[in-house]
Amino acid sequence: MGDFNFELCYKNLDNIACVAEGLICQTLLDLYNENAIVAEPAGVLSLSALDQFKIELKGKNVSCLISGGNNDFMRVKEIIERASFYHV
Repeated sequence: MGDFNFELCYKNLDNIACVAEGLICQTLLDLYNENAIVAEPAGVLSLSALDQFKIELKGKNVSCLISGGNNDFMRVKEIIERASFYHV
């Protein structure tokens, strides 16, 4: 992370969440299988992290930005495999 980005984040973020790679893969598959939404791994990070904040967010309106412009469909098998190792 560069100096500019670090300073911007430091001033504006209240919290940072770590998200398991398997959960990201599972979120990708859930979006595709349940909603026909094709997203990219980085594009589902906010959605994948929501569960970590369920107490703080209870009763609040929340929106998550999902993007999908950087997809590599050759990695679908790998994504399915990584998702299978993640257990909720």
